Amino acid sequence: MTITRLDYNQDRAAYSHGRLIYCLAIRIDACHDPGQRASEGRLRVRGARLALGYYKRADAFDAEMNAEGWFATGDVAREDVRGGIRLLGRAKDAILRDGIVVLMAELEAIIARHPR
Repeated sequence: MTITRLDYNQDRAAYSHGRLIYCLAIRIDACHDPGQRASEGRLRVRGARLALGYYKRADAFDAEMNAEGWFATGDVAREDVRGGIRLLGRAKDAILRDGIVVLMAELEAIIARHPR
């Protein structure tokens, strides 16, 4: 859903997965309130380049599509400062606490640094 050009600064990859491809729109919803937009939260996409479904799993695909045509990818994302996004992880691997998204990978990295 995103693209990064070869002439982009390579350091940018540390905080961005690139900008949207043509004919695709995204929105980021607050994890605790799908109707509220946020700079970090659950990623939704829609547009002409969206897949038509999952192979032999139409019901699973349809379950992630809302009435306005937004598809919930299952990812947690953050807007970057240049109009792109950074994928942070899978929503099912995150903990929501007081409106803050805590990703398991981040917790595991912190715990791994503990001497015991």
